[in-house]
Amino acid sequence: MPVSMQADSDASKRQLTQCVGLLLEVVEGSSQPFVIADASGLIAGCNGAFCRLVGYPADELRSKRIAELTPQEWRKQESGIIAGQVRSKMPAIYRKEYVRKDGSRVPVELYDHVIFDKAGHPLYFYAFVTDVTERKGR
Repeated sequence: MPVSMQADSDASKRQLTQCVGLLLEVVEGSSQPFVIADASGLIAGCNGAFCRLVGYPADELRSKRIAELTPQEWRKQESGIIAGQVRSKMPAIYRKEYVRKDGSRVPVELYDHVIFDKAGHPLYFYAFVTDVTERKGR
């Protein structure tokens, strides 16, 4: 890669990292759980409400992939939903479960979005998460 293209790429990555940081600052004080992961599913950040929901501290979550918090039986369905989001470039609302640090499960509803680069490739996925334990019992 030519030096100028590498510099542009590095600048874009720094700018995107700053944007992710700003987004996390905005949602940190919210009671609405929020998580953002890179295109490979590695958690890039989350707010305190998400940490409380899944029972992990933020620094520990940043070394995990979303799939690690998702029970095996939900992974294929979620992969299909994400593939559909990438194709349609539209957000998705869906339900699944997370596995908490203590091994218990929590049913959730996600409002999931994709952030794309200029070429149309997915860079990040972010979701507002709702604990639907109360709704599930109805």
